[in-house]
Amino acid sequence: MQKKKSYKRPGTLNKFFLLIALVIGVLSAYYIVKKKGYIGGSRSNQAKMGILGDLKKDVRRKAMESYRWVDVTKPTEVFEGDSVFTGDDSEAVAYLSDGIKLVIEPNSLIVLQKNKSKLILNLKAGQLVAENLKTKSKIISLLQNGKKADVQLKNKESFQLTKTLKGSLDISTKSGSIAVMASGVKTRVLPDEKLKISPQFKVVKHKVKIKLMSPVNKKIVLQTKKKHVSFLWKSAVKASMLTVDVSTDSSFKNIVFSKATSKSRLTATKALPVGTNLYWRVRTGSKNVKKILESKTASFTVYNNRPPTLQSPENGESIEIDKLQKIIDVDFFWKEVAGAPTYLLQISKTADFKSLISQQVVEEVYYEKHPLVKGDYFWRVRAQWGQKSSGGKFSGAHKLYVRPKGSVAPVIAKAVVPKPKAARRAPAPKKPRKELEQERHLLEGAENSLETKLSKKAARKVPVIEKINKVMVINFGGYRGRNFRTAEKKIKNPPQFKWRPIKKTWRYKIQIATDKSFNNLVVNKLLKATKYTWTNLRPGQYYYKVAALRAKQDKSYVYTKHFGLLVMLPAPRVSKDIKKTLKFTSEKAMRNSKSKAKVSWQRVPFAEGYSLTLNGKKVSRLYSSNFAVLEMNLKIKNLLKVAATNSDGTVLSVYSPPQTIEIQKILLLPAPVLSSPPDEAKIITSGDNIGIFSWRPVKGATSYTFQVAGERKFSKILVNNKVETQLMNLNKKLDRGKAYYWRVKAHFGDSSSSSWSDTNSFKL
Repeated sequence: MQKKKSYKRPGTLNKFFLLIALVIGVLSAYYIVKKKGYIGGSRSNQAKMGILGDLKKDVRRKAMESYRWVDVTKPTEVFEGDSVFTGDDSEAVAYLSDGIKLVIEPNSLIVLQKNKSKLILNLKAGQLVAENLKTKSKIISLLQNGKKADVQLKNKESFQLTKTLKGSLDISTKSGSIAVMASGVKTRVLPDEKLKISPQFKVVKHKVKIKLMSPVNKKIVLQTKKKHVSFLWKSAVKASMLTVDVSTDSSFKNIVFSKATSKSRLTATKALPVGTNLYWRVRTGSKNVKKILESKTASFTVYNNRPPTLQSPENGESIEIDKLQKIIDVDFFWKEVAGAPTYLLQISKTADFKSLISQQVVEEVYYEKHPLVKGDYFWRVRAQWGQKSSGGKFSGAHKLYVRPKGSVAPVIAKAVVPKPKAARRAPAPKKPRKELEQERHLLEGAENSLETKLSKKAARKVPVIEKINKVMVINFGGYRGRNFRTAEKKIKNPPQFKWRPIKKTWRYKIQIATDKSFNNLVVNKLLKATKYTWTNLRPGQYYYKVAALRAKQDKSYVYTKHFGLLVMLPAPRVSKDIKKTLKFTSEKAMRNSKSKAKVSWQRVPFAEGYSLTLNGKKVSRLYSSNFAVLEMNLKIKNLLKVAATNSDGTVLSVYSPPQTIEIQKILLLPAPVLSSPPDEAKIITSGDNIGIFSWRPVKGATSYTFQVAGERKFSKILVNNKVETQLMNLNKKLDRGKAYYWRVKAHFGDSSSSSWSDTNSFKL
C-alpha cells in the first residue's frame, strides 16, 4: 500500500510573516487606487482654485492624475490640475479665487493650472470667456502646445478664447482693448480685431470685417410658423456672396442651416431647432476674395412664440364647494408649448388681470391644488424662459366660478373672454393671499390634531392584510397623448388595500411611503372601513402598512409588517412600421448621406422621459418628447423599442413591442442611350456570331441588362444577358430576313435600376 503524503502546517512565525505581507499589499493597493482617483481622498496637497457654479445640464469634472469623470450637479470646489467638461447645450461658470470669472461654453474642455500667482488656461476644445472682476490688472497665461502667451486684463475687461478645429487659439474682445504677449512681442487686440495663435505658435492679427448685429450673443429669439429667425450684419468685405451658417455647436460641425446671399440681411427659410443653444456666423463665399474671412461667433436660443392652449378648468366651468367649507383646491392644466422651459400662470378677479390674486412660475403643463375661496375668477398662461424674461404671448382667458353646492350655475357666452389690450407686470400677491394660506394650513392640520388625541394604550392586535401583487401596471383605458387633466380619472385599476376586521376597533390607520422607514409619507389616513382605494397614485416604488386603534384614547399602536408595491406605467405605443426609400442623383451624394429616420410614439401620462433601444442596444440619450431622429442600419430590419422613464432616466414601464424600420438607398440612373448598331440596321453575318452591340455608359452604373426580342412589346424574350460594360457580343442563332428588337437597362448594385432605353430594331 502507498503511504499518504503528509503536509506540514505553517508554523506561527510563517503565519506572522504572511499576515504582514497581506497588510502591506492591501495598503499599497489602497494608496494606488486613491492616488488614481478611483475612490475619494484628501486633496490637501493641491491648491484650491475657486468654485464651479451656475451649472447648466451636462457638466463634469476630473481631478489631476485621475481617470474618473464626476458629474457636477451643484456648486463645487475646483483645484489645481482639474479638468472641466461641458456637453451639448451645457454651460458652467468658474469663480476663481484671484478674481477671474470663466464662462465655459457648451462642448468645451479646459484644464485649470497655476504657476505661483499666475493662472494658466489650457483650452483643449470649445470656447470660453474670461473676465477680471477685481480692480487690479491680472495676467492670464494661455497654453498652446507647451508654449505660453500672456493676456493682461484690467478691471472689468474680458476676452473670448476659442479653440478651432485646426488647433489654433482665437483671441478677441467685445469692448476696450487687451494686451497679448507672445514670443516676446506685445500685441493689442481691439474689438474689431482677432488674434490667432497657430499650433506652431505663429501669431497673426487681422481685422474682423464682418460684424454681427442681430441676434446678439446669448439672445432669446422667438419664431412662428410664418415668421422665421432673421439675421443682420455689417460687412466691409468686397464679396459678391456671403454665407450665413447656423450650427448646434461652436465649432460648426453640425450645421442646421446654411444659405448664401448678396445682401446684409437674411431670413431663415425654415424653422430652427427649439430650446437649444445655436451658433451663427457670416463668412465669405466668393471667388473675388482670395482668403476666406469670417465674423465672430454669436449664440442664441430659439423658442416658438405661440400661446398655450388652456384645457382645464374650461371656460365658464363651475366648481362646487360645500357650504361649511371655506376653501377648495383647484387644478389647472394647459397644452405644452414646444421648447418652453417654464410657464407663467395668472389668476385674477377681473378680465383685464389688473387685480391679480396669484402669479406662479411652473415647469410643468399643470399647477395642482391652488387654494380658492367662493367667487368668480379669470386665469391665463404664457410660455416663459426664466424667472425674469418677458416670455411669449398670453393665452386667451378662461372664466371660472367657485360656488356653493346646490346653487344655480351662472351662464356665460361661448366666446372666450377677450385679452387685455396691454399686458403689464403683475403686482405681488397682497393680504387676501395670506389669509387663504392660513385657512389652508388650518384644514391641513385637522388630521394631525386628530392623531394627537389618541391615548397611551397600545393595540394588542394588528390587522391581517390581504396581499396585492407586488408589481402593478396603471391602466389608463385608451389614453391619448400626455393628457394630465384626465389622467387620474382614466386610471381604471387603482390599487385597493384590504384587511380583516378586528373587534372593538375604533379606527384603522394606513400609511404609504416611498421608503421602508416611512419618513416620506404619501398617504397617512384614519379610516373606519377595512379597505382603502388609492386613486391619486403616481409611478414609483412604495411601501404600505396598517395599524388598528382600539379606542379613541389609545396613543401607541402596533403596525403590521410593511409590504412593497411597484407602480409602473404602460408601455408607449409606437407608430406603424416604416419603409423609407432615399433617392439620389449621384453616387457620391448617396454614399455621404446619413441613413436617418424619424420615429415617434404615443405619450404616456406621468412619464417625464423615454428610453429607446435600437437593435437590442440602448440609445444613450434620454428623450423628453415623443419622437427621435436615429441613424439606421441599411443591411437589416431595424427594431426599435420604447419605455417610459422619469426625469432621472429610471425606467417606469416595460418596453413596447418592436417597431420595424427599413431604409433603402436608390441611385436615380438615367436610361442608357443606344449607339451601335443604329435603328433599322441590316447586319451581314457569317454563322451565329451576329456582332457587337454598344451604348453610352451611364455614370454610376455597375452593370447592364441586354435584351433581344422578336416583337416590339418584348413579350417573348430571346436574349436576356447581364454585362458589366457598355458592350455586348451577341452570339445567337436567329432567322434571316426577320426584324428583331433590342434594348438596355442600367443597374447600381442590387438596389437601383434605370428605366429601359429606347428600342432599336435590326435585320440579318
